[in-house]
Amino acid sequence: MEYTVLSKTGSTRGTAYGMSNKIITHDGKTHVVWLDQIHKTYVATYCHEAKAWSEPVFVADGVDNHAGAAMTMDSKGFLYLAFGPHHNPMQHAVSVRPNDASSWRMLPPFGGANATYPSLVCDARDVLHACYRGAYERERPWGLFYQQRSVNGDWTVPVKLVDPQGPPAYVHLENCIHIEGDVLYLSFHLARSNEDNPGDTKGRGFGIMRSRDWGETWETVAGERLDLPVTPDSPCVIEYSDGFDIRIGNVVTCAGDVVLFTLNRREGEFDETFLYRWQRGKWERKSFLPLAEKVFGRCAMSDRCVLSVSKDGVLYAAGVVCKRGGHWADPTNAIVLFVSRDVGETWRAYRVSPEDETVSDWLPSLERCATSENKIGVPQLLYTHGEKGEGCSPDIDTEIRHVFLDEVAERENALVDRAVSGLGNIAGLPFSRAQWKMVRGQIERQGRQYVALRNVSVGYDVEPPLVFAPGDVPEGEQQPFVLSDANIARPQDDDEIAFLPASSLARLIAQREISPVELTRLYLDRLARYGEKLKCVVTLTEDLAMEQAKAAEAEIARGDYRGPLHGIPWGAKDLLSTKGIRTTWGATPFKDQVPDEDASVVKKLRQAGAVLVAKLSLGALASGPTWFEGMTRNPWDTDVGSSGSSAGSGAATAAGLVGFSIGSETQGSIVSPSHTCGVVGLRPTYGRVSRYGAMALSWTMDKLGPMCRSVEDCAAVFHAICGPDGKDRSVVDAPFNWCPDVDLSGLRIGYLASEFQKEADGEDPTGVYAAALDVMRGLGADLQPVSLPDYPTDAIAMVLRVEASAMFDDATLRGELDVMTEADKSSWPNTFQAARAVTAVEYLRAQRLRALLMRDVAQVMQDWDVVLVPRGGRTSLAVTNLTGHPAVILPCGFAEGTPRGLTFLGNLYDEATILAVARAYEQATDWHAMHPIV
Repeated sequence: MEYTVLSKTGSTRGTAYGMSNKIITHDGKTHVVWLDQIHKTYVATYCHEAKAWSEPVFVADGVDNHAGAAMTMDSKGFLYLAFGPHHNPMQHAVSVRPNDASSWRMLPPFGGANATYPSLVCDARDVLHACYRGAYERERPWGLFYQQRSVNGDWTVPVKLVDPQGPPAYVHLENCIHIEGDVLYLSFHLARSNEDNPGDTKGRGFGIMRSRDWGETWETVAGERLDLPVTPDSPCVIEYSDGFDIRIGNVVTCAGDVVLFTLNRREGEFDETFLYRWQRGKWERKSFLPLAEKVFGRCAMSDRCVLSVSKDGVLYAAGVVCKRGGHWADPTNAIVLFVSRDVGETWRAYRVSPEDETVSDWLPSLERCATSENKIGVPQLLYTHGEKGEGCSPDIDTEIRHVFLDEVAERENALVDRAVSGLGNIAGLPFSRAQWKMVRGQIERQGRQYVALRNVSVGYDVEPPLVFAPGDVPEGEQQPFVLSDANIARPQDDDEIAFLPASSLARLIAQREISPVELTRLYLDRLARYGEKLKCVVTLTEDLAMEQAKAAEAEIARGDYRGPLHGIPWGAKDLLSTKGIRTTWGATPFKDQVPDEDASVVKKLRQAGAVLVAKLSLGALASGPTWFEGMTRNPWDTDVGSSGSSAGSGAATAAGLVGFSIGSETQGSIVSPSHTCGVVGLRPTYGRVSRYGAMALSWTMDKLGPMCRSVEDCAAVFHAICGPDGKDRSVVDAPFNWCPDVDLSGLRIGYLASEFQKEADGEDPTGVYAAALDVMRGLGADLQPVSLPDYPTDAIAMVLRVEASAMFDDATLRGELDVMTEADKSSWPNTFQAARAVTAVEYLRAQRLRALLMRDVAQVMQDWDVVLVPRGGRTSLAVTNLTGHPAVILPCGFAEGTPRGLTFLGNLYDEATILAVARAYEQATDWHAMHPIV
């Protein structure tokens, strides 16, 4: 890149050191300070209108080549300098006129006898803040000191901020003070001498501290109060080791409270520079070296790296690269610039200095905010071209080079313009590249706002403060649940007992023909015997089950009968939290997760007296039949899967391993495994059952419901789990009153003609669904064809993918889910990443179309009490999950040896009607009484 030589007589450390801001741009002028002629402080000014540099102006003598100056500016435009050598007080100067570096006035020195390596900023009150290496007298090791003064006042008494606590030897404590609003940040490294070799002084540790009361008190970036002086054991010290050799760069803040700094350290055989970023309550780091090697080839990074943030939030980092085996001020040193437009997530690298491996280019200094008033556009760069020399005052001249980085900014902007307009093309937006270019800045600001949002940790239990309401809630009072009249005798065979519906088991318990303990033992044994074969059991809860069974048995013996679920063993889909029992969500990253609270459904079933015998498998993160232990098998044909995601609930219920189970559905996860495994599943109206303590996939679509061996079982379980719990705000207080007997001739019953026609056209060769319609007609139903409104449901269903992506966003960004692709055969990681490309505008448009769909489906359903659908539904499955309508599915026949299901759709909150109609069909057939041989 093009550069301007400001001086050919620069000091060997002319632009040192990284902690000192040396460039300020204000009101059409750029002022630059450097060390010239070994130890003289010079300033030059660039006039942007004239596009010309002034002659360098001599300010004062700094005694030796370690006197690199720090510069800042007050609110009136006066420039301030602080500079000082190893063993003298810190010198201090102010410009005679605002925004004019042509003449200077020396101010009283500060900092005691050994002040050097200064950093200097000015706050909005025109108070100067300085930090430097020094001592109260001449004691060693030196410490890091802080002072402040108003521009018209005196310096405060020095405060020792950092004490390395090492041997009394030479130490180079580097520091950089940064101001962001009314907060001071300080980066520092702790240099300490070797006990056995006092000359061996290296950076052994590093840290970040801040002050939110203008230097009165200091704390960690997490807000923990610090005792001063900071020592190697202080909580703000990020790492410390006597084996380290590190050099810290300056600290900056970006996008609100993201704190960043750089560190040069030797990790293996060579040095490299790392970016450290404070996010989500911890420090993250990434190496710049791989990026540098894309530009320079195989290399190392030999010195500290400096950071700057432009007013539009673009991060710049300037560092030094050299050949492997090189060192500080190596002849092969070159300046590299890194740029990030997303708060340090991704970076691009650019070569700054010309290709010349005979003379070192080093000591980069980037323009940065040294005042709360002066925000920078594209920062400018200063660096030294020449040898380092030996000692404090080598008589060697170097070049002081200045670079405008506008070329980099233009290249960066071109990349963004192409990316933004390309995104518009993918989204099909009719905006020209010129239009996109005009809003580039706003789009990038939004990107930085995304980073600020991601920096706040959001737990899996936090949902948006928006409640999806599928329709008007009916009023009424819920009555106690009463089973239908039926006579049942205890079968002689245990297998027959295991396959009885829960309602029949309830009658046997009430008649004292079987005890909860006996029944629980029976199901625990079956779970142990067949669970592995079917891959349907995640955790057998034997101890808890026996405890609950004994308690139920004792209560029933005392006459304290709680109802039809009292003493009935059940299984929970393993996305329901169970206190002290792992809840894996079927996914490898969560397989050791143990909640400290029960889900509301678990609590309600415990209150009903049900006995939890197992946590049942689900497809990883509620999709499909495959989880981290393999594919859940269909008990009717163990060569195939049980469907999902309520895979274990379907398989275990069908195989007689539990009395009943709980599943969940977002888009088919109850009806599909119920259809496949031949069980009865109830998908309630959205908002009927609390999802508190259940893994969320889609906050506006998730539903919990029972999976059983009879319709009346579903009614009994639903009665126990429905209704508000005070924790899930979507749950309504609508009555559910079970009336098992119904006259079908008095109901308006339709059938979804298009879906039945598809079955008749070739996918139902045995006529299962035609026969099911004939049964309904035989029961008195006057079946009429129904059609649902035509909407792009696949497109509207993006709300599921987007909400799921939001739910697992933190884990996706941290790469924690990547293992699922292989370990769990899951496509979720890719889906979550792709969903990030859906804009909020399109998501909300999908929700608005969903509102239209809900309106039109409600118009159709007002003419019907029940609508029949083959299988779990095709288009209707997506439609009714989006609208929140309830459905019951139950077996209606077999094809190729496996069950087929018939679905009964109903009106919102009217589960009672569809359950009663489904029971009428069930009583007229024997399909529900058929069971697999496991």
